[in-house]
Amino acid sequence: MLIIFILINLQLSADAKDNSIGQVEKKFIDLNTADVATLIKLPGIGLNKAKSIIDYREENGNFLEIKALLKVKGMNQNILNQIKQRLIVQTR
Repeated sequence: MLIIFILINLQLSADAKDNSIGQVEKKFIDLNTADVATLIKLPGIGLNKAKSIIDYREENGNFLEIKALLKVKGMNQNILNQIKQRLIVQTR
């Protein structure tokens, strides 16, 4: 009985660890992989800006840094300041 309890506890701990890792990854949005539905969840980003971000990425290649968003039509420093803590840029 004790062995079963220990095994169940180990599995629950492993599941909790996997969930916490997933939650950390979900906190951030990668500018190089985000779709329109993901981008519009950000404050100040509506449908048109989200499409502009993706259009820019498709025309110019992946973002190398977050501040490159300022090159996207309709973006400005105020919007960038609101969302930059939720963004990441992963280069592959």
